[in-house]
Amino acid sequence: MKRILVLAACLVFLSVSAFAVEVSVTPVYWSPDLSAKAKLEKSNLGDEIDFTDDLGMDDEGIPGVTVDLKLGTSHHFIFSYWSVGYDGRKTLTRDFDYNGQTYTLGSTVTSSFDLDSYGVGYAFDLLNSESFRLGFLLNVNYYSMDPELKSNLLPSTNSQKIDVILPFPGIRFSMGFLENKLELAAQFAGLWWHGSGFWDGSAALSYYPMKNLGISAGYRMIHLDVSETNDTANLKLDGPTLSATFRF
Repeated sequence: MKRILVLAACLVFLSVSAFAVEVSVTPVYWSPDLSAKAKLEKSNLGDEIDFTDDLGMDDEGIPGVTVDLKLGTSHHFIFSYWSVGYDGRKTLTRDFDYNGQTYTLGSTVTSSFDLDSYGVGYAFDLLNSESFRLGFLLNVNYYSMDPELKSNLLPSTNSQKIDVILPFPGIRFSMGFLENKLELAAQFAGLWWHGSGFWDGSAALSYYPMKNLGISAGYRMIHLDVSETNDTANLKLDGPTLSATFRF
């Protein structure tokens, strides 16, 4: 067994060593507008609630990070993570039923919505030159959503954690200018199935004052629709991004 493990380690080392390896680490700050609605039924009772209008949630900045492991000239293994927590407090202007509990007009509801995203992807550059790349990508993202509602008239907190795993394909490109001091990059990925859908698109303009350091400003949009029987969730996030890229 020990010999097998040593042999396997040597094979992995040799396969990686056969490629030029470049690692890019990109911390990102995203400032999107929030638009979210959800409907969860229990015993055939449930109304759609708006997280901003009904619960008073405000926009929040989202920190995140992306790591791009480039092997050779065309292969990329991409890892990403971002997280956000929304909070709200509002005196209700209407009655609604959510996940088996009734919230009445005039009651005060405190709420939270935590969202974590973990992504693993592979990208391949079909066209690759010194100042232009065009290729496809395949991502698998895991989303963990945890909405909670608490009313001053009810004894318990209403929570329902939602976990979603989505594989989705996409395309991406980048183009360099001024001897690659400036770079315009964009990507789009999406998936649609049985009345549900997801898409994620972004674009950024980067300035590289030196080869291994880039500063970027851009825009990102995410749209998620999930429908299962009578339960639905709709999430839209769109807004500007600021990031820095460190290459090793």
